Formats: sequence, C-alpha cells, structure tokens
Amino acid sequence: MKTSAEIGVEHTESITKDAFASQENFWKLFLEGVSASTFSVGDSVRSKDNPSVTEYQTDIGSLTESLTSVFNDFIREHNLEISTVLQGVWALLLNRYSGDEDIVFGFQFGSKVTENSDNNSHLIPLRIKTSSETLLLPWLHQIQEQSKALQTYSQVSLGQI
Repeated sequence: MKTSAEIGVEHTESITKDAFASQENFWKLFLEGVSASTFSVGDSVRSKDNPSVTEYQTDIGSLTESLTSVFNDFIREHNLEISTVLQGVWALLLNRYSGDEDIVFGFQFGSKVTENSDNNSHLIPLRIKTSSETLLLPWLHQIQEQSKALQTYSQVSLGQI
C-alpha cells in the first residue's frame, strides 16, 4: 500500500506532465504557420528597402533627462510598461529589415540571466503582427496583454518549443 506522500508525489508528477503537455499544445497553436523566428543570431541582416547594403554602423545613444521624463509620462499616462514599448520598437525594427509583417522573437521573462545560466533559458516567443494601418496605442496595449498572457505558459523553455 502506498503512503500518502507517495500518492502526493505521483499526483504532483501527473499534474506537472498534464500542465507541460498543455503548454506544449498552447505553443503549437500560438506559433502555427511560423516556420522560423524573424532573425536568428548570426543572420545577415539586409534592409528590405536596400538589400545590397550588408554592413551597418553601430550607434549608441541615450535619452536626455527631459526626453526620459516625456517617455515616462507617456507610458504612465497610457498604462504601458517600458518592456512593452521596447518590444514594439523591436518588432518594428525587425519588420523594417525583414519585410515580414508577422514578427516572432524571443523575449526574456522571469528570472534574470546570470553568468552561469543559458541566455536562452528564460526566453519565450513573442509573436507581433505589424501593419502600417495599425494605430500605435491599441497595438502597444495588445502587445502588453499578449506578453502578460504568455507568462502563464512560460514553464516550457524556448528549446522545447
């Protein structure tokens, strides 16, 4: 006869397996029709407007204190998170270089990456549709809602998806 602890462990393992299968099914449906991420590390990036250009200049800048204040006021006024705006900007940049309107990239959720951890271990896919007809604020709110909803399914790693 099994002890209550053994029954509890079996029950927990069963729930974990069911939850994992449920998460895998969710990601299959979420990513249906996607053959690959928009860009992978090491891909050659070419502008859809000028495909012959293969080298790009790197530029690092920062916002002034007043622009930072305007940005913070904007996200606060519209109930947005900084990460949402950055995800939207990244989707637009990937759209610009790929020409794709259906953009997929990994975004970090949860624990911070440490020196000894795999940089991809906390990434989950984010799929963003871009269109020149889309209004900015509803689009950003949609990204934010999607990001929050995806967190429910973040126990499956990017490699398992």
